[in-house]
Amino acid sequence: MSEGPSVTPLFDDGTTKPNAVDVDDSYERLAESLKEQGNAAFKKGGPPGLQAAVDCYTKAIRMLTEHYASDLGQADKVMRGEGSDTATRRVKLASVLMSNRAAVQFQRGEYVASVEDCKRSISLDPTNIKAYWRGARSSLGLDLYKQAVDFCESGLRMDAEHQDLLKLHQHANDKLMRLRESRIKAQEAESAGESKDKGSFEITSEELADVVIPSKEELQDLHVRFAELTSQLEAADQALRQHQLSLRKAEATLQELTWQRSPSVPAEHAPTRPGERPVYKQVGHIFLRSDPGRVHEDLQAAKKRLNEELPRLETKQSTVKQRYDELNRRLRGINLKKRQMTLG
Repeated sequence: MSEGPSVTPLFDDGTTKPNAVDVDDSYERLAESLKEQGNAAFKKGGPPGLQAAVDCYTKAIRMLTEHYASDLGQADKVMRGEGSDTATRRVKLASVLMSNRAAVQFQRGEYVASVEDCKRSISLDPTNIKAYWRGARSSLGLDLYKQAVDFCESGLRMDAEHQDLLKLHQHANDKLMRLRESRIKAQEAESAGESKDKGSFEITSEELADVVIPSKEELQDLHVRFAELTSQLEAADQALRQHQLSLRKAEATLQELTWQRSPSVPAEHAPTRPGERPVYKQVGHIFLRSDPGRVHEDLQAAKKRLNEELPRLETKQSTVKQRYDELNRRLRGINLKKRQMTLG
């Protein structure tokens, strides 16, 4: 009786030599499995489910980038239809994983991270319509209406009849128009003396004499730029606040890890030093015991990365704020000059 075809084990157990193709494909299969696990966790919802989903998608993305970097590097060829079937499959899988993780981040209110994942997803597979839609929604969460419109319009170039994108584009465009109108009115009100907070925007008579009144079209462009800078400043402020919050959380967790003891640990297993106490990491609906030293090292590394990234975010926020203030001052000067000319 035939015993059927031999099965190559996933990993070499010392008795059978693995087939190179099977081992190579195994990481792709594991990434697919992690994607399905992440989808299931996302459907369950709640903080534990969302965290489990992020973990699954992140592990799958890391697996693809570590083992199939050469395939993912063919994204440009895949876009042109010149990539191999294997590379095309893996590039699209990585794009879906990033788009799915963006969906979870949106649910958790992590809009900046969600937008970044959507951009990465689109860079791999420009036909991934969900990535455009999710990027637009997350941009709306940041009040970046122009960016939301751009996401929608880019997606509609791929699928002009996509109803969800069409509706979201209309919504985002309405928001953008209302924002621009409100900024124009705010500038006019400020120039009329209705603003109570002039601060550094007070214009001297010498400065006012040098102000040049732009054309109607140029002035409209300036107001549009001001509205966009306002949105950018709000996004930079939020990104900085979110980063600072992550840093505080890492510091608090490190402190807790060092000084607190787990009340659920039996007395006979209790550590003699606080730094050696057992640590339990939540995975889905269960808790797995983890090595305190390893967790402590990971947290220290995360804290270091956050501290290294903080100056860049502070500089970005400061740069946007400076551009915002400069344009605000210019518009105020223009409005005051127009009022002066009107009064004669």
